[in-house]
Amino acid sequence: GEDVYWEIPDDLPKFTKLMIDGKALYIHRANFQIIDKSLLESN
Repeated sequence: GEDVYWEIPDDLPKFTKLMIDGKALYIHRANFQIIDKSLLESN
């Protein structure tokens, strides 16, 4: 995605809300990493 951010909603303290280009993904009790796509591409 071009526009990515995360937050912990006040009403859902055990969830992380990950927003990717205006679409919400709710993550429940999990560890995650956001990695820039350019770091995954081979030269």
